Order: sequence, then C-alpha cells, then structure tokens
Amino acid sequence: MPPHDTPPPSPPFRLADPSVTPTHLTVVASCSANGNTYAVGPTASPSNTIPGNATQIVWNPWQWEQVPGQIPFQEATYVLKIYDERGDGVGIKGGYFSPYSGTQFAMYRPATYQSIAGELPTEPDQMDAIRDKSVG
Repeated sequence: MPPHDTPPPSPPFRLADPSVTPTHLTVVASCSANGNTYAVGPTASPSNTIPGNATQIVWNPWQWEQVPGQIPFQEATYVLKIYDERGDGVGIKGGYFSPYSGTQFAMYRPATYQSIAGELPTEPDQMDAIRDKSVG
C-alpha cells in the first residue's frame, strides 16, 4: 500500500456484543460507607440476576426499601457493579462480558420543605445591615 493511501476502516467495536452471551447478569449498588451491597432492579430471583441479553434495567430504590427486611440505604456514595455468572472478580477474557465497576452515584433522603419567607429581610436598612456584616 503506498504511504499516501489510508487503510480500510476497521469493523466497529461494540461492548454490547460479546462473542459469548452471558447466561445472566447481576447488577448491584455497593456502598463502602456501610459495607452493604444492594440489589438493583426488580427481580424475583434470590441471587438478583437478570437475563444475559438484557439491554436495560429499571430500579426504584424507594420501592425496594419498602420490602420488609431490606437494609435501609445510607445517605452516601455508591458504585454500580455489573457482572455475569462468572462473578465480579474474574479477569478479562476475550469475547466474554467483563465485570463493570465504575459509575458512582449518591443516595439521599429529601428533606421536608421549610419556607424561609418570614426569615428574609424586607426593609432596606435590614438588607444593608446584612450586607455590611458579610463585607466587614
């Protein structure tokens, strides 16, 4: 091939199409603050698995927490983990699903709304006093 010609494009690489389709996937939220791992997604399986060819999962943490016996979520940062039937500790193997651990997200409990309307200054001299305190 002459040096000025460009090589033909490579076939696209798609993470979503491993050569070996997993039998099932496990999706969990891991919290390092309390050491707990929480099942992600609506599944009746005791091992929290979904079909290996699943392309999405819907999770309602509030609804999940209402199930008797569930450990309450801690207000903290979590890591999303996804792995196949080989587990989350397996190494990379060509054509197979590689365990994923990376997306971080936070869980919190919304506070009750509290109006501060009565606490805000309304007169110009009150606002000047507040401004003077913050500047000086």
